Amino acid sequence: MTANQPEAGPCAATGREAHHPVPVIFLIDHIWSGHGGTEGQLLQLIAGLDRRRFEPRLVVLYDRSEFIHSDQVPCPCRCLGLQSRRQARYWRLLAAEARAIRRVGPAILHTTFPESVTAGPWLARLAGAPHVTWRRDLGYWITPGVRRLLRWSSRWTACCVTNSEAVRAAVIRNEGLRPGQLAVVRNTVDLAELEQVRTQNVGAALNLPPGTVSLVFPANLRPVKGGDIVLAALARARAAGARLHLVSIGENSFVIDEYRRRCEELHLSDAVTFLGHLPRGELLSWVKGCDIAVNASYSEGYSNSNVETMVLQRPLIATAVGGNLEQVSDDETGCLVPAGNAEAMAAVLLDLYHDPARRLALGAAGAQRMRALHGTDEMAARHEAIYARVLAAAGKTNAG
Repeated sequence: MTANQPEAGPCAATGREAHHPVPVIFLIDHIWSGHGGTEGQLLQLIAGLDRRRFEPRLVVLYDRSEFIHSDQVPCPCRCLGLQSRRQARYWRLLAAEARAIRRVGPAILHTTFPESVTAGPWLARLAGAPHVTWRRDLGYWITPGVRRLLRWSSRWTACCVTNSEAVRAAVIRNEGLRPGQLAVVRNTVDLAELEQVRTQNVGAALNLPPGTVSLVFPANLRPVKGGDIVLAALARARAAGARLHLVSIGENSFVIDEYRRRCEELHLSDAVTFLGHLPRGELLSWVKGCDIAVNASYSEGYSNSNVETMVLQRPLIATAVGGNLEQVSDDETGCLVPAGNAEAMAAVLLDLYHDPARRLALGAAGAQRMRALHGTDEMAARHEAIYARVLAAAGKTNAG
């Protein structure tokens, strides 16, 4: 029995059908831009649901971006405008939301991101709705207190959907869910879109000296992403004679001054370009135009950025953590290094810098691997089946 075919339980199959679209309330802490890994996957799931069977609605806890007020959200969206869990208003609004869900009749509550998934089980219980939740990482955000709460409330979770076997194992270990409560559904990837990506001329755009090899780091500059290790590895490789230039792409507004200071300390000010957040098309164009890509995460569930990078035939250096191990076979479809080890990353950078043929071979093999894994997009259909199953298990009217 595999994770994709769980034992009998809330995630097991059923054939019951009904006749009216069932509301699916997607509860999420925030949506910054719609381009982040989890945010983008959620919006693609919402867009792909069969409206004859399910009626998606998005509820956002915190109003932190203009995106949620734009026409890019593919379903009705409300923001609760919460501020702090320490305020009574926070809990009053969540309780009111639970009552509103109960009034619409048979419905599903689907949660993602830390605060939503923590509140989700009791909120769903109060609403009388099955609780479906996502886990997309290895639980780096779970404190001992949160772990105890999740273990205690796991009985009220109908199904936890993970995007990799590594995340599934972490959920069982950290939260105590039973195998029958879990299902693995891979991220969706638009292969046709990636085939149309143009190649940015990185050397010309940045006026790099001839012979410079460009390194792309497509990640928001959060501590878990390991940007400090990338800078340290770059400094080591350049000190060994490699003419490397780093292109950092991702949200950095909160930490850019700190990173610029670090670049000065490492004598990298002229060797790093911080592009910040870019529209998706531009981001992919820069990734395709660079010579090497790096993922330095200390914790990784299943990286969509890795998938896209590999489909674009960029040789990937990734840390040997979580879902990276399901994507990259060391020295076959990419290169693996220990998390937090700048010396090891620098050694691989030097190897690839001096071996263009190997870069091409790794890029081609990685693309072949990702196309085999993601050639068929089943994310929406798989979730529709899960929703139908948990409704039937709860004795609710199913979607048909």
